[in-house]
Amino acid sequence: MRGSKPVSLQLRTRGGLVRLVALTIALLGMLPLAAPAGAQTGGPGAIELHLSACPAGYSGTDYFNVCHENGIDSVRFTISGSNAFVAQGDTAVFNGTGPGIVEFPNLAAATYNISDGLPGDVLSRSIYCANASTQVQVPAPLNNLGEIDLVLAAGVSIVCDWYIIPDLQTGGTGSIEVHAAGCPAGYTGTTAFEDCHDSGLDNVVYTIAGPGGYTAQGTTDVPQTPGPGIVRFTNLGPGTYRLDEDIPGDVVSLRIFCSDATTKATVAINEDANGASLNLATGQQVICDWYVIPDQQSTPSTLTITKFTCPSGFATSGATATTFANGCPQTTNGVVFTLSQAGGYSDAETTGNAGSGAVAFSGLAPGSYNLAESVPAGIGSTYAFCQIDGGAVYAKTISGGKTSFGLAGQDVACRWYNVLASAPAPTPVPAGPTGSITVHEFRCPADKAKIDDFSKDCTAGSTGATFELSTPGGAAFASGQTNANGILAFVRLANGAYDLDLAQGTWCFATSDRVDVSGNLLVANGGNSDVFIYQCTAVTALPSTGTGSTPGTGFAFSALELDLNGWTWALGGGLMLLAIGGGAGFSHRRLERARIAA
Repeated sequence: MRGSKPVSLQLRTRGGLVRLVALTIALLGMLPLAAPAGAQTGGPGAIELHLSACPAGYSGTDYFNVCHENGIDSVRFTISGSNAFVAQGDTAVFNGTGPGIVEFPNLAAATYNISDGLPGDVLSRSIYCANASTQVQVPAPLNNLGEIDLVLAAGVSIVCDWYIIPDLQTGGTGSIEVHAAGCPAGYTGTTAFEDCHDSGLDNVVYTIAGPGGYTAQGTTDVPQTPGPGIVRFTNLGPGTYRLDEDIPGDVVSLRIFCSDATTKATVAINEDANGASLNLATGQQVICDWYVIPDQQSTPSTLTITKFTCPSGFATSGATATTFANGCPQTTNGVVFTLSQAGGYSDAETTGNAGSGAVAFSGLAPGSYNLAESVPAGIGSTYAFCQIDGGAVYAKTISGGKTSFGLAGQDVACRWYNVLASAPAPTPVPAGPTGSITVHEFRCPADKAKIDDFSKDCTAGSTGATFELSTPGGAAFASGQTNANGILAFVRLANGAYDLDLAQGTWCFATSDRVDVSGNLLVANGGNSDVFIYQCTAVTALPSTGTGSTPGTGFAFSALELDLNGWTWALGGGLMLLAIGGGAGFSHRRLERARIAA
């Protein structure tokens, strides 16, 4: 509501606002109009009042749009301040539209009492005041006489929208008077009058609705203490009336007792969470004792989780809370736990926020909650042991890092254990031969005849050629290409002799550290044999490479042709590999003597 709350006072005459204002103006016309206010205070401040009328019984809040243009002319306002200052001024509606305006200029800083002189028992008021420059609202409390007390700062101009709301008339002589009182929270006694009646509730708004669309509002006032807060609705005709209060029904409960003010007989009511309805006879006066009982607020719950990590291999079978506590003392920070309710509350906390390894969820209303851990990688299983209000320890069932709690004012604390998964068993190495042959491929920039020193003139690297490995006289059982560094390994070979060939083409020079008399490569004692292959063709780009690893049982050179000084040499049945300089391997000189006729 814009401005102070309206105070509904009941109309005891008929005729509406026009008749009311006319009567008031007639009465005020007998009073002399005071001299301008500024002459008596000598200050730079000002108060300007805008007087408007709302529809009879208006109960909305949009006063400006509904009421502001319905200005009231010739209503005399009285303002009084310190040093016996009193002044009056009449409202005027300019250009036939807008509010009735009266201004009191040249006011010094002080507290001013302002009244409109209209009878307060036939109407209510809503008043909104603001600083004319900043538009900031200025408090303007309204008392039971329909007056406001306004504090004016030095040099400030205040504008007040002053709304008059005539009471809606029903044309009857009945009345309903509400006595509002508060009981202790959760009160369940049977003597509410003795226990609660003197605890009056002030400033509680009541709404009444009755026959013919009648509605009105009233606000309780405590006329004496101790005693109830009272609001009275008068001039009511016969019929059914509904009474409601503005205290939300979901936080309080009501007890309402109504009786005839004259006969003291009980008046039947239909009561619900927000109010009651009753039938009012012609001219009947009814008093309702209206007791408001705040709900007993339950003690909020707290859930604390402290997370620990157990080592891999920790024996969980038959382990107790003590076993876990002794075997897994290390707390873990940085793990997220989320507590939630279906369709409602949800909160995520990280361990370490409430102490080492701990999270805490507090202020929890009664209900069922779901707890979920963002389980870290490498966790094999999860266990938890909890206590309620420091009581006995019990094991909590955990499934996939999740569990649930039913909370109703308890403090629940749990020790939460993650057990690291056991390391996987190493992949068994299959039993078998351990020998190997490693091919070292070199790329030479010229023909063999032009190379003086292979170790200096050739560079390790792959030509993209495919090497095939076989046993002497047998089919190839493994193949591959050397990598970018010119390396290809045939592994898991049994001891014995092997042939090495190119799938296509020939090489120009080869040597090995381990061959037999037939020129076959040898694998002995499960060890490795190296073979060095020289490709005497200029290569302009490196092809893609690869390695072979298929196990076999033997390998040797076969069907090798070399072009030596114009001769074509064919080595059938296996290449005789000779060591350069007389060692294991082969030499050009010995290779020349190994010529075999086609």
